Amino acid sequence: KGDKGFMTMNDGWFAEYVFEVAVRRDALPTDLQEALTQEPIVLPAWDPMGALAD
Repeated sequence: KGDKGFMTMNDGWFAEYVFEVAVRRDALPTDLQEALTQEPIVLPAWDPMGALAD
């Protein structure tokens, strides 16, 4: 289905169904590229946000 094999989603769909996405670094705005150079904050396994990522 879709339009010639392409599916489209709107902002409401993303807000409802998307938790995380993978994006190439060169497609990110400069401020987000710079954020990737910072040391990550590792969440405990019992943290609600960490549990959602599994």
